Amino acid sequence: RETKKKYEAILQFSRNLAIHFSNIMQSQRYLTDTFADLAQKSPELITEFTSNAETQRHLIKHGEHLLSNHFLTFHLIIKH
Repeated sequence: RETKKKYEAILQFSRNLAIHFSNIMQSQRYLTDTFADLAQKSPELITEFTSNAETQRHLIKHGEHLLSNHFLTFHLIIKH
């Protein structure tokens, strides 16, 4: 019974972490769009803004992978 409560607590913390992480990724999407827009509007800084947009895209890609693996791992743990 105690073990079940601990597993449930881990699952709840995991869900909270995923929500927080999803919010961070949404901010990164916003940054990507903003940097890309600024790159088009600021020819003198196009290289810097384009680089920042690409960096954010990579972070989003890896973040999505991390998030999906995170949930898969915790669901597998809880079911066993």
